[in-house]
Amino acid sequence: MPERDTVDFVTAFAAGAVLGAAAAMLLMPEPPTAAQRIRRDFQPYGRRLRKDAHRARKGFGEGVEAAADAGSVLREAGRDLVAELRREMQDIVASARVEIERTMEEQVDRARKTLRKSARRLRKA
Repeated sequence: MPERDTVDFVTAFAAGAVLGAAAAMLLMPEPPTAAQRIRRDFQPYGRRLRKDAHRARKGFGEGVEAAADAGSVLREAGRDLVAELRREMQDIVASARVEIERTMEEQVDRARKTLRKSARRLRKA
C-alpha cells in the first residue's frame, strides 16, 4: 500500500509540475507586440511623410515631386512592414517549436524515471 501511495504521489507531483510550468508560461509578461514594435519603428517614416505632404501643399509644381517622394516612402515602409512581419512570424514559430520540443523531452524523461522507479519497486516486492 505505501508503494502505491508513493507512485500516486510521484504521478501527482509530475502532473502538478507540468501544470505549474504551463501556468507560469501563460502568466509571463509579454514582450512588446509586433504591432507596438512596428508602430515605433515607423514613427520616423510618418514624420518624413508629413514633411513631404507639407512640401506638396506649398505648390502644385512641387506637389508632383513631393507626392512621388511620399509614394516611395510609403512603398519603403510597406516593404519594411512585410519583412518585419515575416521575421516576427518565423521567430514565433521557431520559438514555439523549440519550447514544445523541450517540454516534451522533459516530460518523456520524467515519465521514464517514474516508470524505472516503479519497475524497481515491483521487482523488489
